[in-house]
Amino acid sequence: MGYFLSLNYRKKSELYDVSDELSVMLRYYFDKQRLNITTEVTCKIKDWNQDWEKTNKKEPIKKTDVDSVYKNFLLKQKIKELDDIIFQIQKDGGIPNTDLVKSHLRSVEVKKIKKSLEDIHFQILFENYKIWINSDVYTNRISYVRSLNSSIKDVINYTEEYQLKEKCKLLLTDITVDWVEGLIRWCDKKGLQSSTIKKRMKVLVNFSTWLQTSHQIYFKVPKPRKSLKEPIRDVIFLTRDEVMSIYKFDEFNIENPSHTKYITEKGSDVKYIEDKVNTKEGKVVYTSFEVYKDMLLFLCGVGCRFGDVVKIRVDNFEFDENDRTKGEFSYQSEKTNKIVRVPVNLLTFNIWKKYSKNKTRVDYLFPRTDFGNPISNQKFNKHIKVISEIIKLNRGVKFPKFNLDSTVVEGTQVSVPLYEVISSHIGRRTFIREQIQSGKPIRTIMSLSGHNSQKVFDRYYDVLKEDRMENNDKVFNFNLIETPTKGKEKVVHENIKEELVKLKNLFDDGLLPLEIYMSKVNQLMGL
Repeated sequence: MGYFLSLNYRKKSELYDVSDELSVMLRYYFDKQRLNITTEVTCKIKDWNQDWEKTNKKEPIKKTDVDSVYKNFLLKQKIKELDDIIFQIQKDGGIPNTDLVKSHLRSVEVKKIKKSLEDIHFQILFENYKIWINSDVYTNRISYVRSLNSSIKDVINYTEEYQLKEKCKLLLTDITVDWVEGLIRWCDKKGLQSSTIKKRMKVLVNFSTWLQTSHQIYFKVPKPRKSLKEPIRDVIFLTRDEVMSIYKFDEFNIENPSHTKYITEKGSDVKYIEDKVNTKEGKVVYTSFEVYKDMLLFLCGVGCRFGDVVKIRVDNFEFDENDRTKGEFSYQSEKTNKIVRVPVNLLTFNIWKKYSKNKTRVDYLFPRTDFGNPISNQKFNKHIKVISEIIKLNRGVKFPKFNLDSTVVEGTQVSVPLYEVISSHIGRRTFIREQIQSGKPIRTIMSLSGHNSQKVFDRYYDVLKEDRMENNDKVFNFNLIETPTKGKEKVVHENIKEELVKLKNLFDDGLLPLEIYMSKVNQLMGL
């Protein structure tokens, strides 16, 4: 039987930085069994004294931590609490095994909570929840944490405004239906859409789950009287012609002398990006818009999220054993942690080949910032709109805003140019649309996009007019009025002509091998 305090390492200690903050655990051992007891104290690695029991003052946390006095007091209180429980079990004639100690700890915790629940401030607990979210719990899910932090920030801001207005400090018992509905109206006034407001509600539910699992506080978020309806929007994606126009536009490319006019243009955001690779010819340099444009094309060809594409390394391309131009891109989805594999195509292979040149297998595929950080999604979205306007992606699309009752906000139902609303996520929708048009089964496409839910997947595409019209000439295909035949002359339908032109363009640009080109042409001509 014994116990000791230690930092809660969730991975190998050498993978941490000394400034990383970890939770402190009290570990109790009995008969080769271990019980981990949460202390609710955190400490930076550099401030932790591993041999604290050998010191005179016997304080686990060094004075370099500004809160060391308070934290050491809490830890000693936790140890005393465990000693008291062990003493009480033995006094009652019991054996202080891990199960019995755990049961007594839970009983003590419940009594404490019942006694102090009415004095707990909601905002303090919610701030602690924020600290927990930003700890090492979600180390590998940066974009998910960023999304949660946006919701947490709004809830905290609303709480502060509410308390200031009502001149009070909210307790958990003050979180009523009226408060929740007030939060919804507050988010609506900020211009947040229903889907975003739902995320604010979801973070409250996650908070209540955290309270229960971490503090044994049972708090249920009141449901608003009217449920939030998420309106259905048109799915905006890039057509094949638009993808081709982006691919063909080379004025941003460093090899094209025309790129200098964007660099020197007054007020331009275009700049040179130096990739961290040295060659015999010197350092590799691109223009920023060249990189953003290629990243957008890569998103369309692989279908991953932006948070995944900035983590793609050269080694994520797994070559085919017999043909190095074929294979799959394999990556771990940041959102789901699921391994996703997507077959390479000519578009993604050409981009991979361009940016992987002279790099090692562990290097990131796309250039990073001067500080070695990934390009931010916000910066990418800002610049890709400018790029799309220059390329003249002017197709009219509808991107309305909605009221809480799902009615369209007046004045937002008019079509706007595509470049005004384009963002990184259009690549994912374009990828799915292209896979559907290629005729792949839905379940196969879901495996390529990393979707687990059919319901979520369905939001990424619309049934278009061409989907409804496809093979329509085969439905009830018989002559209602007899007409004389006109020999064996073949009539080529207009849409077949269009497909032939597209195939020819792809072949001329070197994006379609001869054998595939001839096979597709023969198929369309019915040969």
